[in-house]
Amino acid sequence: MPQEIIPGLHLLEGKGANCNAYLLEAPALVLIDTGLESGAGVLEKSISSLGYSAGDVGVVLHTHGHADHIGADALFPNAKKWMSAHDAKFVNARDYEFTAANWFSQNFFPKIKNFYSANQVFEFGKFSLEVVETPGHTRGSVSFYDKKNSVLFSGDTIFDMGVGRYDLVSASKKELLASVEKISRLEYDFLLPGHGKIRSAGQKKNIGHCLLLLKNPGEI
Repeated sequence: MPQEIIPGLHLLEGKGANCNAYLLEAPALVLIDTGLESGAGVLEKSISSLGYSAGDVGVVLHTHGHADHIGADALFPNAKKWMSAHDAKFVNARDYEFTAANWFSQNFFPKIKNFYSANQVFEFGKFSLEVVETPGHTRGSVSFYDKKNSVLFSGDTIFDMGVGRYDLVSASKKELLASVEKISRLEYDFLLPGHGKIRSAGQKKNIGHCLLLLKNPGEI
């Protein structure tokens, strides 16, 4: 079942390899990431349990272009889909290696027509999401920062006591470290990652742990 994090913001928790999808209640519903194509039925049921339908989703924002974050876009053919230009290039080319679609036996690729600009801000009702470029897991990875609501959607850049993989196509440990350092300068109460549980306390401690993982893993 969906978990309400703050009023109007829901975690539609991913299962197994599926990513976390987040639903924002705005005049047209907004989703941050959608998950695997094979998880579309679960996602649709989660949306329905909140009293909405897939057709109510007007915008899908992607943190990056891996298959486990884009496959259930199939539910939303009429929604505006956004991604960084870098990652979208590979998604639109149906690149199985970059997207890791072959890992998940996924053949659906959304068509991305909308691309983020640096420091772009989306206004969705009570939510104000700043696009923060956080390369490392992929070169085009982004996070979304809502200062007003003290929320960070981190994609696969950082998790609760962990960081994203940096051994994949276009990934970089150096870039990931710089992105985590950038995130360390933000103030937020809720960390909403692309996988695993949300974190609602001890954000500086978590960031410190993530930095150690990248700088001095032997100290952990």
